Amino acid sequence: MILNAIAPQQLGPIWDWVRAGLERVRATRTNCPWRPEDVYHALMNRAAYLYTIGDDLGFIVVNRVENSYERVMFVWAMWGPAGSLVQHKDEIMTAIDDLARSVGLSRIRMDTTRDNAWAASKLFVPVSTIFEREVTT
Repeated sequence: MILNAIAPQQLGPIWDWVRAGLERVRATRTNCPWRPEDVYHALMNRAAYLYTIGDDLGFIVVNRVENSYERVMFVWAMWGPAGSLVQHKDEIMTAIDDLARSVGLSRIRMDTTRDNAWAASKLFVPVSTIFEREVTT
């Protein structure tokens, strides 16, 4: 499965498709902290990277997270029309692994509110639970 890098200057013609996919991703999450505009801003400023999956199977948005103890590729969003990615999951994950390896990263991370589906897929291993608390002013 081929991941096709989309440069910021190439985003315009496909943004409506990407935005619609991001809205679908948001619709499946509880308390989603980001909006498609946040993704657009990150893509345009090269703080995140967009790849189409195949010709038009779907897309993935990733960014690089580094700190003193690890360098990780973070999957911000992955989307494809219902059922389109599942049948190619092993090929897609191999391509994502290759992408991470090509930029010197040895770990891929994602977060989701649909942990049962991802745990059943065995593509990712749950490693922690994150608790948050809002600080009011």
